[in-house]
Amino acid sequence: MGRLWVTAMATVLCTYLFFRWLPPLEPFSPTVFLTQLLFSPFRTWLAFACFLLGVAANGALLSIAVTGTVRLLSGRRLRLGQWLLSLASLGHFY
Repeated sequence: MGRLWVTAMATVLCTYLFFRWLPPLEPFSPTVFLTQLLFSPFRTWLAFACFLLGVAANGALLSIAVTGTVRLLSGRRLRLGQWLLSLASLGHFY
């Protein structure tokens, strides 16, 4: 259960940092994006790394949620707290 809490917090933190460190994309312009990539590469690469870590953590949470749902529907035992936490932590998509 402790590892699940760390995964959930890493998911939320990586999502926040990704959007915080990403260059501004309001009216998307390739020249502005490439200029930010050239003159601020560390920040942009950190945003990309946070994106990849966030996707991996979201995948783990989604896997737990789907596995728990299948176990619940098939009548097998499941860890209810772990399943509910994984479902609740996926709520940041909405």
